[in-house]
Amino acid sequence: MGISVETAAGYLKAGLSVLPAVKAKKRPAVGSWRTWQTRRPTEIEVEAWFSNGHEGLCVIAGAVSGNLECIDFDCRGEAYPAWAAKVDPEVLPLLVVESTPSGGKHVLFRSEAAVEGNQKLAQGLRDGKIATLIETRGEGGLFLCAPTPGYQLEQGDFAHIPTLATETREALLSAARGLDEHPAAPPRESAPAPAVAAPAATQGGFLTRPGDDFASRGDPRPYLTARGWQHSGTKSDGNELWTRPGKDPRLGHSATLKDGVFFVFSSNAAPFEPNRGYNAFQLYALLEHGNDFSAATAALLEMGYGARDSIGDDVDLSALISDCSSDGSTPATTSGDEEPDEKRETFADPGMIPDELYEVPGFVSELTGYTLRTSVYPSKPLAFAGAFALLAHLSGRKYMDEFGTRPNVYLLSLAASGTGKSFPRGVNVSLAALKGFASEVGDYFASGEGLEDSFLQSPCMLFQIDEADTLFNTVKMKDTRAEMINSMLLRMYSESSSVHIMRKKALQRGQPATSSCIIQPHLTFLGTAVPKFFYSALSERVMANGLLARCLVLEAGKRSEANNNAVAEDFPERVLGDITELIKIGHENALFSEFPQPRTVPMEAAAKLLVKDVRKEADDQYAMFEQTGNECALALWARAAEKASKFALVRAISRNVSAPVIVREDVEWAHRIVFHATRRMLYQSGQYVYDGEFDRQMKRIVRHISSRGGRLSYRNLLRFSSIKKDDLKVVLETMIARGDVTVEKGPKGGDVFALK
Repeated sequence: MGISVETAAGYLKAGLSVLPAVKAKKRPAVGSWRTWQTRRPTEIEVEAWFSNGHEGLCVIAGAVSGNLECIDFDCRGEAYPAWAAKVDPEVLPLLVVESTPSGGKHVLFRSEAAVEGNQKLAQGLRDGKIATLIETRGEGGLFLCAPTPGYQLEQGDFAHIPTLATETREALLSAARGLDEHPAAPPRESAPAPAVAAPAATQGGFLTRPGDDFASRGDPRPYLTARGWQHSGTKSDGNELWTRPGKDPRLGHSATLKDGVFFVFSSNAAPFEPNRGYNAFQLYALLEHGNDFSAATAALLEMGYGARDSIGDDVDLSALISDCSSDGSTPATTSGDEEPDEKRETFADPGMIPDELYEVPGFVSELTGYTLRTSVYPSKPLAFAGAFALLAHLSGRKYMDEFGTRPNVYLLSLAASGTGKSFPRGVNVSLAALKGFASEVGDYFASGEGLEDSFLQSPCMLFQIDEADTLFNTVKMKDTRAEMINSMLLRMYSESSSVHIMRKKALQRGQPATSSCIIQPHLTFLGTAVPKFFYSALSERVMANGLLARCLVLEAGKRSEANNNAVAEDFPERVLGDITELIKIGHENALFSEFPQPRTVPMEAAAKLLVKDVRKEADDQYAMFEQTGNECALALWARAAEKASKFALVRAISRNVSAPVIVREDVEWAHRIVFHATRRMLYQSGQYVYDGEFDRQMKRIVRHISSRGGRLSYRNLLRFSSIKKDDLKVVLETMIARGDVTVEKGPKGGDVFALK
């Protein structure tokens, strides 16, 4: 007998994304189930599905089910008793617990904050093979459950799944991680090697390596507190709670420290990566030496860590760092009679833009802070982009620097679905309506002609476009309409200090003769997109056509913890006053006349010298890639110095809207954020921009292997890559021959591919 409609409807009513399931295959019985990862089915859909007598029922975890998470105990649930013994006895009875057909356990709860994707929490060696003991089903994950045959509720019910505080949820996960018998390496999260772990020849001239010694007896706490981390409590099991810089400890913690492992789960704790553990040596190397393990080793040696081999004092640092390099890679070697591989042009990943670069004094800081305080899911990159774009718009046709640079900027903010991309745009619209310039803010243009026509109403426009990846994707596909939009965006960017000649058809609508041109059109563009879709839209043609080069791309990363204290509040007086002042300046400078007279923002001598240095650096980069013929790099570096000048100008205006002056700090900041973003875009282009279909397939395979820890079985690669079996074989053979991947035998005898 199948699952009843009433049962499934009850799950739906309880806020769960419930689907019929094929029990034998442990998957939904509705074909592709991606849709239900982001929206719950309707009552009609549930009734239609379960009227067909399906034998199984499954639930999708994550935000769609109210931040639902499932801790899955495999291997017949052998780790469950030890885990339960470590859990707070007041919390354990609140959880929903069910048994599975294999003898395992499911533990269910909801979280106040967003949950991550599926995580492996504990592994162990069983029958000579690595087995998963405990894992989670989180954002986008799926699990079969009662009343599917073989699944039996032991405690609680699905209609009353508890919602746990962030720290309580983390305590449950930490208890599971503490049962890990087979920690992954690198990074090394287990106890360090013993003092004499191997002959000195394999220890780079040491009996005990400084890094191992520090991991064993060093204290990472002073280095954390020096960087603004706060110790926010200690659990009864000795698990220390730590809160990242800039976060109120009362709103929850961001990492834990126990048994020598600093485990970070916050996505806003740069330079740490989320959902990763660091031993004391890795933490020290990252915070004090920028992940330079050679420098960290040398410094620790001076501090008295490590024991030299008595044979001699010469130290081979390459041996010390070979197993703990920042990317886990192994140095390549060649024998004397082999020709060394010619290195392909690749770009290092500079990482996400550091949070401190989103700190711009004055107007931008005030509006960014307001947006962060009032957003349910605050994101500093998104809030900054909204505030910076609004100020750039309000400064249009009012200010320019001594070189004639105008403050029109193009910004792209990348963030996953559900991270609040629309909130900063809404803040800008509300301010525009309140201060009387709503007609200057648009959210859509269907064509290049439509974009052009909008300037007949106002020569200064702010367009805030969602799903901006669509524009770049259609350019890649050579869509005529999109290319017209692209062409118009390029023209408007370059014509901000000159004249835009309207097309003739625009005059056939009864427009006066003075509408034949737009003097000093000022367009500010703020686009948002999902990172995956945006990067997939990249191609060499898109990178080189100029539009992306004019944009500054900001990446928001994962969704932040929910701000449960977010409430509506009045706009800051500083923001309202500055907007009033900028509007006044616009009238004084004939903003609405045909020939505006922008004020020239003075530039201090030190700032002017630095501007020249920035140009020289960008020109040097351009010249270097001119030699290699890399069109993507040429396009980005060609506009880098110009963008830096625009950003320095807007920063100066932010500090003082009525009498701005560009100082050296403005140029330094603009140089850092623009050049960092440029290098990040070059790195991303190397991951996504392809030369032909075969190259596209190879890069897709690299991304799939990389996203799963650098190793992936052939079976899963075939499943995830969406490449036909015969084609995949040819691609993998080529990648092995090129040295991109290596192949080895997995625990079950199958092929496993690893990135070199």
